[in-house]
Amino acid sequence: MGVAGPVTDEQLTMLHTSLSSSRHLLQLINDVLDISKIQAGKLGLYIEEDVNLNDEIKAVIDMAEPLLQKQNAMLEQPIRFIQDIDHDLPLTACDRRRIRQVLLNLLSNAIKFTEQGSITLSAKKKEKEFIFAVMDTGPGIPQEMQARIFEPFVQATDDIKHTQGTGLGLPISRSLVEAHGGELWVESKMGEGTTFFFTLPFRPPIPQ
Repeated sequence: MGVAGPVTDEQLTMLHTSLSSSRHLLQLINDVLDISKIQAGKLGLYIEEDVNLNDEIKAVIDMAEPLLQKQNAMLEQPIRFIQDIDHDLPLTACDRRRIRQVLLNLLSNAIKFTEQGSITLSAKKKEKEFIFAVMDTGPGIPQEMQARIFEPFVQATDDIKHTQGTGLGLPISRSLVEAHGGELWVESKMGEGTTFFFTLPFRPPIPQ
């Protein structure tokens, strides 16, 4: 119910469209600011001690849930979301907001480009680092595009479905991971799906 009376279906659709466009514009602005800081070498991290990554992962899953629900509403068969996460990940030092940003970006990409099958989020500890993976059963990324998707404003889109995006999420994510002393890379096969991996050391390097 609006101030002047009930909201019609058409008005509600327009409101949802406006809200979606506003969110997209805000994301674009934030991404452009981030990539500008990265290119200027001025993207700093706010490192906190004793960060519980299990809590951060849960928060990211909660944030991604509405995106998954929206995607599933358009599909005949819902996408299965699989969690393969060590439940005793040791406390670490990191910029929790930026790690959430990386995970949410990778999950959002997987959701946007997956129309059947599953998405798996994995988080494991190995020796002195964490290894994260986001695996999907989407269309895959052509071999010639796999290096270019980490360049600003480049997107890997398929012919079936065109999705909105800034083309900045992956280069920003790689820079954030590398700032923590980790690596981010992709493995993909056309018609089978894509997996993004990234590592995070238990302790990030001390800035010089």
